[in-house]
Amino acid sequence: PGDGPVWFSLQGFQLDVCCRDAEAALQLMQISSSFFDCVKLYSWKEGRWMVQIEGGELLDFPLSGPECPRPFLGQEPWLQDLANSNLTQTWEGISRLLLEIQRTKWEEETSHEGAVPTSLFGGRPQVDVAASLPSGSHPSLKELCTELDRWPALCVVEASSGRSLITWNNESSRVTGEESKERHLRVNYGLIEDMSYFDVAGLTEADENR
Repeated sequence: PGDGPVWFSLQGFQLDVCCRDAEAALQLMQISSSFFDCVKLYSWKEGRWMVQIEGGELLDFPLSGPECPRPFLGQEPWLQDLANSNLTQTWEGISRLLLEIQRTKWEEETSHEGAVPTSLFGGRPQVDVAASLPSGSHPSLKELCTELDRWPALCVVEASSGRSLITWNNESSRVTGEESKERHLRVNYGLIEDMSYFDVAGLTEADENR
């Protein structure tokens, strides 16, 4: 069905945090690196130090193709366990990071009048990331975003707790890096509870985004 094979993808945890200065960015990176391997500073200028925290639990493989319609036929329980194990590991990491953030004493700058600024933007950010998370996102991520936004030196700008996808995709775009023609057929933010999730034999365009 569709243009090219059907793919299964597991996208991991991602959290982008804007930090007020190098000290705050370094502290956040040091804390996060104890729980996640992919922690980096990817952009900086005065007052805007961007830290990205990512989970490494990623999967990406075809469930069907022109030469092999169902390569994992009979292995659906294994696929389900593999995906759910990776998701669980991601969520446990988020929960541990949340606990560590909650017990961390962040240095709070005060004004001459002794008032603590609301955030590094001088007020709350325009987008409340915690409130805008998709329905089904892991609850610990919402708590983590809310906790980080409490501190004047930090502001969450993007977050994802991990999800699984079934997509139709032009295979060449995955190889060449060209703009993808991917279309989401199934999106799941929780554990995979039904092995028919991996059965793509009967998928049609009517299933798109269901």
